[in-house]
Amino acid sequence: MIYAREHGDLRVPFTFRVPAVDGQEAETAGWPASLANFPLGQWTADNRRFYARGNMDEDRVTQLEKLGMIWSHYDVAWEEGLSAARGWAAENGHLLAPLNAT
Repeated sequence: MIYAREHGDLRVPFTFRVPAVDGQEAETAGWPASLANFPLGQWTADNRRFYARGNMDEDRVTQLEKLGMIWSHYDVAWEEGLSAARGWAAENGHLLAPLNAT
């Protein structure tokens, strides 16, 4: 997926739109001109909702998962936080990190 290649993940912000074709801007970035201004962020959010409700065909789920779909930003944030906590605890021997710990 072009977005994932450019950004390193599929955390597509809700407001993200495919670049407009201003002097071939979309094509230069690797986006097909036919997708100019496509609301990819909204489309991704809609598909997360369909998935969460159980209203998505397994074939579509499989296609999106092959692209690296992130079904839940909350789950990703949890995993990142848990990983950071593990790292802190491994380094310091406890999880009593000060508020300014990074």
